[in-house]
Amino acid sequence: MEVRIITTHRTAPEATLHNHVNMRFSHEYCTMVHHERAGSTPTDSVMFCFMASNQIEPILVVVVVHSEFGRLQNITDIQLEWLELAIRQLKVRYKLEGETYAYTAVKDRLAGSWHSRHFHLKIRIPTEMYMDLFPAMHVLARKRHLLEPFKEKWEPVFYKFEGQQTESWRDVKRKIQTDIGTVLI
Repeated sequence: MEVRIITTHRTAPEATLHNHVNMRFSHEYCTMVHHERAGSTPTDSVMFCFMASNQIEPILVVVVVHSEFGRLQNITDIQLEWLELAIRQLKVRYKLEGETYAYTAVKDRLAGSWHSRHFHLKIRIPTEMYMDLFPAMHVLARKRHLLEPFKEKWEPVFYKFEGQQTESWRDVKRKIQTDIGTVLI
């Protein structure tokens, strides 16, 4: 959240200064559709934020926000258990089935200047669910016939809706465990 104190100068009926508190949510959290809090100790309390992608793709992006350190670069074993619980809660809330996942390992995130360095997990959701969750997509949903030709001919749209590589939770969990250093063979 961004908080600013703003002073305004008013001249009518007399010249005065007024202070106002201006608070805004960070734009990256505006598409949050679900969250789960986990942890009960002051040293390890996290929130899992599930956001509809703002890149016009049927993806929920899960980020982990620590109460003291902000967005985390990697998670611990216990946080992985909490993440699984949070995903189960999301699936119950939205009756989600058959979803797939994408995860980029820490070493790959750190190697690429184009990629976020923070832990994030992508969940491929049904296109219809995405259209319902992301308010801006309601306009496009009414003009669905306009999107279909783009999906067929324009590679970036096709990739984001049809061709993006995703995996099962089991495979992605193994990658996360490898990053943590607790992969079970």
